[in-house]
Order: sequence, then C-alpha cells, then structure tokens
Amino acid sequence: MKGPIAAAAFSAVLVVSMLAIVPAKAADTGDLDPELVRRGIDRAVEYLKSQQRKNGTWREWERQPAGVTALCTLALLNAGVEPDDEHLALALSYLRQQDLKTTYAVALQTMVLCQAEPEKDRLKIAQNVRWLVATQLTSGPRKGAWSYPVPGGGGDNSNAQFALMALHEAERVGEGPTDERPWRIAKAYWEGCQNTDGSWGYYKGLSGTGGMTCAGIASLIITSDKVRDSDAVVDENGRICCCRKSNADDDRVERAMQWLGRRMKVSGNPGFPAWHFYYLYGIERVGRLTARRFIGTGNRRIDWYRQGANELLGKQVAMSGFIQGTGFGESDHLISTSLALLFLSKGRRPVLMAKLKHTPLDDWNQHRGDVANLTRFVESRWKMDLTHQVIDLNAAGVDDLLQAPVLYYCGSLNPLPRDPEWQEKTARKLRDYLDRGGFLFAEDHCGGTGFDEGFRQLMKLVFPEPEYRLRMLEAEHPIWHAEIPVGP
Repeated sequence: MKGPIAAAAFSAVLVVSMLAIVPAKAADTGDLDPELVRRGIDRAVEYLKSQQRKNGTWREWERQPAGVTALCTLALLNAGVEPDDEHLALALSYLRQQDLKTTYAVALQTMVLCQAEPEKDRLKIAQNVRWLVATQLTSGPRKGAWSYPVPGGGGDNSNAQFALMALHEAERVGEGPTDERPWRIAKAYWEGCQNTDGSWGYYKGLSGTGGMTCAGIASLIITSDKVRDSDAVVDENGRICCCRKSNADDDRVERAMQWLGRRMKVSGNPGFPAWHFYYLYGIERVGRLTARRFIGTGNRRIDWYRQGANELLGKQVAMSGFIQGTGFGESDHLISTSLALLFLSKGRRPVLMAKLKHTPLDDWNQHRGDVANLTRFVESRWKMDLTHQVIDLNAAGVDDLLQAPVLYYCGSLNPLPRDPEWQEKTARKLRDYLDRGGFLFAEDHCGGTGFDEGFRQLMKLVFPEPEYRLRMLEAEHPIWHAEIPVGP
C-alpha cells in the first residue's frame, strides 16, 4: 500500500508501536558489544571533525568537487551529529552554496540536504532533482541510467544507484520527480542489465559483484515502490480491499538475494578485489530495504550488521579513530571512514516493528508495503530514523523475536500449523516473547474468517489460563487514545 492508504490502514499500530522503541538489549546482541559500536562511532565522528578545514570542507577529489565534503557530512548526520553542531553548520553552509555538476556530488549533496534541514533547503533540493532528471539517459542501450558528465558518457550502475538514492530521499521529504517517467525508465534499465544468475555487474554483460548486486537490489526496490500498483485500495465504504497483482519484481529481487546469499561475506566485496566498504554500505541498504536481519542460508547465513560491524571496528585505528580501508578510493581515510560510519550508524536504527512471516505460502505478505509505509509515516511524525524487519516465525528463536518491540501478525488464511507439535512450539515461542515484554498486533486481511479463527485457536494455546482469554476492549480503553485516536 502507498501513502495515505497505509497511514489510514495501519494507524492503529501506532498505538502499540509507541510502547517501546529501544535498541536491542546487550544480552541479545551475541558477540557484538553495543557499547563498543557506540564508542567506535564516536571515535570515527571525532576523526572526521578533526580533518575538516576552516571553510567547512574536507580534502576533495579533483573530479568530484564537493563530493568528499558531502560524503563526510552525510556520514556525520547519520551518526547523530545535529545540523547546528559547529562542524556541520560550516559544512552545510558551504554545500548550500555549491552548484554541482557531477552525479555523485549532486546525489550526495541532495541526500545531505534532505537529511539535515529539508524545510530550509527545499529550493535547492528541487533544483538538484531537476538536474538529476535532466541528466538521466533517455535513449541508447543504457537508457534510464546516469553517467559521469563526460562527452559520450554511457551510464553505469554506480552512478545510477547514487542518483536513485538521491531522488528517493528527495521524494521522502516531498520534493521528488513530478512524474513517474524517471522511475519507470530507471526500473526498466535495472531489469535489462540484470544477469541471468540474478546478479549485476558494473555494466550490462559484466560478471556480477557484491557491490553492484546490492546496487541492483536497492534500485529495483526503490523504483518498484514508486511505480507499482497498490496492493490495496479503499472502496466507497471505507473498507480496504486486497488487489495484489504481479510478483515479477519480487522474483527478480529474490534471485539477486539468492546470488548474494551464496557468496555472502563481510571480509571483502564478492567478485571484485576493491571497494570493500562501498559494498558493506550497500549491504546495509539491502538489509534495511528488504527488512532482513540475515542474508544467506545454511552455513552462509550471516547476521549482516553484527558481523559487518565487527569487521569494521577491527579496522579502526584506536589513536586516530579512522577506519582503515585499502585500494583505490578507500585508501583515502576520509572516504573509508565515512562509508564505514554510514554502515555502523544506519544499520543500528531502532526497529519499529517486525512483520511475522508464517505459513501458508505468502499469505502473510498480501500487503507488501504495509510495515515499510508505516515506518516512513512514523519517521515523519516522530522526526527520527527507524527501521523494520521481517522475521520467519518458524525459524526464529525468542531472542530473535525480541529484537522487535512489536510483532505484526497478519493474513487471510488460517495461520495455525497443522502439526500439533508445531502448534505447541509456536505457542510456547509467542508466550515467551510476550512474557518477556513483547507486544503482538494481529490483523485479519482480505476478508474471510480463516485467519481470525486460526489466530483465536493459537491464542488459546498461548494463554490457556481463563483470565487471559481474548475479549473485546471497551471504547474508553487507553489503547484507542495513545497517539492517533482510533475508533474501536
């Protein structure tokens, strides 16, 4: 679902989501110490601040004027440094004055202005959006991509990714493209250059790499979200009707995730010997946009944030605070530290809620954008960055469930496992989650009685005590009046 529909359909969830938005407890973080992450972020922030020049800039690359300054500023913003901090105020003042003409720099400048004080910079954001739309390739074999601004520039998947990221952030603050055409031709471009094995290379026809496959996944998700028909509409009676159509976009993303999962690692960029941190920054984006805590399967099933954070913190130079990269680009401590800081800070955003994946089939996901749209809606109201997750109810342990303060359990068919043993296991798991402070929000989708009946049976197993049986809440109950009034 999109926009107002999602806000209306899921406003009730706001009631429960305000109960607890907290980072994961230390006991649930395995081999990653949250305090070490916080200190590592603080040291990286101090390093970047120490390298800033008096005019608010950082040492630049000749071919990307203001690009490094924009990257450092974006990293600091995402690490929690406020726009009125003296270092950021200088950087923002400088960036606002720059009329940039390269894709990377314009994209990064746009993301900075959207992240910092978008109300103050709407004119500049809109100007940059127009520039990005105008420089998108509209003919030729790479139609829909972006390129370096050189004569005959043919477009590539890295420039194209950054341009889409900027347009996406601009739309989030209400300054996106005025029509769907840039999204549609970009979507067609990414579909056309996906390899048969599901991966992407730097150009169409090149072997897949981790960094570029992450770019493809994120770009397909962003563009599909902008042009895909809604999974639900509101009829004349105000009811929400299910109308999910094609799964083609999901299938493309899933093939790419399978390719990435088979090669998943945090120690290097699969298929390419350089741009390790650039790849990890892409992994953070993929994990967040697909709402996955784990990437890969079997012995390659990796908790991407925990292992990635340990990898990066292990490369931090304690005395100075920079995070050591290697190879072209990332041997520059400003670039390596900024990319690492983006991974470390964006990957630890508080989880608003998790959507439970359950049997049968994909009944749990009839409305594919529901929790993602709700998360964006709450971010705009609370003025804070949040994330959401999808958790497989069968595969997850209670500690996995406790990563989310709210579990969203929805569908139209009976969700109760057929096997009595699995029924008991599921009931014990949910009871443990709830007894340890979790909150369960259930919703019957798309008509019928299957989900309602099955959920009630499951709750009898979860709470066999008579005093805990489900009951209707009175209209005066505080749950209906927590943040947005909801009619009982």
